[in-house]
Amino acid sequence: MTATVPVTTGSAVAGVAAVVDGATARTVLARQCRLPAATLDALRDDATAAAARELLRSRRTMQALRDRVEDVLHGLVGGCDDTGRRRELLGARRNVHKDVVAARHEALLDEVATDNPDVATWLAAARASRELSGPDDAARARLASAAGRVVRLLDDPGLRRGIAFASTAFARELDQRPSGPVDPDGRLARTAVSYAVRAALKPSPFSSLATLHAVRSSDVGVRADDGEGWSRDHTTFRPLAVELHGRCVQRPFAWAGPKPVRAQRIPSMQMRSGTYAFLPHYAHQGSLYYRTDELTELTSEAPPLNAADGVATGRLHARRPWALTDGHELGLLAGDGRDRGWPAEVVDALGGAAEAEGRVHRAQRPDEVVDAIEALHDGARDALTAVGSRAGSWLLREPLVHESVSGPALAAPAALPSELARVLSRRVVPLAFYDTLRRLFSALHGSGSAPLVAFCAEATLALERALVGTPDRHELDDLPRGHLSLARPASVVYHQHSGGRVVVNTVMADYLGSRSRWGRLATLTGDLVADAVTTATTRHPGTVAYQFSASTDWTTTQRPGPGLPLAEWGPALLDHPGAHDLAAFRIHLDPDTRTLQLTDPDGAPAALLYGGAIPPHLLKGVEGVLAVIASPWAVLPPTARAVEVDGALVTPRLEGPDVVWGRRTWSLSPEVVPTWARGGHVTDVLARVEAMRERFAMPGELFVATVEAGSARPVGKPTWLSVDHPLTVLTALRDPGPRVRRWVFTEALPALAEAGSSAHGEGGCVTEFVAVVDHG
Repeated sequence: MTATVPVTTGSAVAGVAAVVDGATARTVLARQCRLPAATLDALRDDATAAAARELLRSRRTMQALRDRVEDVLHGLVGGCDDTGRRRELLGARRNVHKDVVAARHEALLDEVATDNPDVATWLAAARASRELSGPDDAARARLASAAGRVVRLLDDPGLRRGIAFASTAFARELDQRPSGPVDPDGRLARTAVSYAVRAALKPSPFSSLATLHAVRSSDVGVRADDGEGWSRDHTTFRPLAVELHGRCVQRPFAWAGPKPVRAQRIPSMQMRSGTYAFLPHYAHQGSLYYRTDELTELTSEAPPLNAADGVATGRLHARRPWALTDGHELGLLAGDGRDRGWPAEVVDALGGAAEAEGRVHRAQRPDEVVDAIEALHDGARDALTAVGSRAGSWLLREPLVHESVSGPALAAPAALPSELARVLSRRVVPLAFYDTLRRLFSALHGSGSAPLVAFCAEATLALERALVGTPDRHELDDLPRGHLSLARPASVVYHQHSGGRVVVNTVMADYLGSRSRWGRLATLTGDLVADAVTTATTRHPGTVAYQFSASTDWTTTQRPGPGLPLAEWGPALLDHPGAHDLAAFRIHLDPDTRTLQLTDPDGAPAALLYGGAIPPHLLKGVEGVLAVIASPWAVLPPTARAVEVDGALVTPRLEGPDVVWGRRTWSLSPEVVPTWARGGHVTDVLARVEAMRERFAMPGELFVATVEAGSARPVGKPTWLSVDHPLTVLTALRDPGPRVRRWVFTEALPALAEAGSSAHGEGGCVTEFVAVVDHG
């Protein structure tokens, strides 16, 4: 089986422009795990792993010699006149065929083995297999010891704080666990392993489990748990505040009293003199929250009966008492209700939720965090009840507060290899939708100009009514790589270092929000403001740069970061009076470059940079059109094709001289994956996992996820496993039930064995770097 696939810088994609000299790369951020990777050696159990491998070797020896031993015994039967001995030989032969040895046949086999080395070797292997397959009390005792160590590992206060934000229930369970041994088969042990692996190997930023750091060539800090150089940012779950405010302004009390709410029209959402309007719809699917703007014909629709009905239908908007950049909405909402003289029961309920929100932000110890978050859930439930909302059934399933943590700056890693920039530069392609927008603008406005949001609405309407033709990618062959409002292409590369090479985790077309979303963390603000300015001047020279986002009035993670002035439209504009009105921008088609160009309200050439966290290719409606106008580029990283090997779909590692572009993966059917069930035989399961690993040439460390029926992608987050760390195997390969149709294994690269090397950061902590590659 081919283990790797080479990638050369001569690789090209059809229709991609020629390589551009002068591509530059800069590393901006680091995402670092809290625990050193070597911490997971607390789960290491060499004795159990060795026993599993010995059991596997014994079974393979028996299988390899089975036919020879059967032939020897068959030959002895043929020359034997003793009926009893013949019967004993035949019984022994039947058991050999089953790969077992019965105690009543051992003396006979010992006798035969004196003259036959194959029988002697088979018999020794059979005895070893029988012993290793017997009671595994010693292995279970070692598992219990490892379970106790991993649970105690989570007693670290800094780590426990992150656990409290992730799961108050598990944090409580850790606090209240009884003294004594930990059941390795129990939920406490399994969850503890998952959190230990998360904090040691997965650098996705979340509270103290994984932290953010600026990357600098000088002026770096020293890693410590707290103190100077560290900062925290808390954000409350914005949909909760939006739901509470929305329910309040639909009640009569909001429109009475000393300071009634005012309903406003949303000018930028009214199209064609009011013939059409975007009506905001606040939606959620699973844990994804987004605002969809439904383009609705209003000609025959009766006007709202009253202001409250207008707000309820989206025709009117009641400004919320917080800005888009705020993260503590509940306190602002409670204060607004108090100022307006809302009923005491409503104000008290809102105030209770706001007080709990404040407690979360002030909490220091892990137990204080747990108490405050539980109080916030209780307060939110009471507030929802007080305003007549039934949304608690879905809102209260979500984490109501999120913490991000940043620490001292880290030293810049080795310079990114030139191979990375060269390969990606050849794989930049323009989005065909850009040509659709050009042709649509030309048809509607010719050589003139149009209001920007109005044109985005026209494009949205044309798409909904299928009024646009099929784009021709060849029409974009001469699209310049950057011109004023049209961004120069760039990639954002999330990567690690391993064995002197860069290992790519994710590559996509760059967007400002991939980094600027963290700019509210005090220790990162200066670096990320500088990055925003650098990004704007590099991508859009000669323009006035603005940032925009999507669903900012609904989705907390879409809040704009610092660095560039904000431009908005619709209800988000009314919620942030300091923002520039995108409806006042204009768009025209430049005849010389055939690029869509923008001007701001002052008539200056303008550029828009997307500052949200959701990748721009997932945006819909007006924001999706804006994203393509601003930066119509996709970056297609190299990929390897899966091949079928022994019934598995194997994707080989994709690598060049200095860059690993893709890790090896194995997609297996459930029938070939050993799973663990409570009360199982530890050594046997590990031996079968080791057999699977060797059968498919898998490395010793893997990440595993499952794919359920009806889905094409793995469910949940991958879990790390290693036979040398048996408790991780029993946690990761627990029987998932009948819905799973595939198991997906991915090589762990860098591997745990590289802890302390250049693969990991200071103190051997796994570190993922975020680099920006400008392709010129």
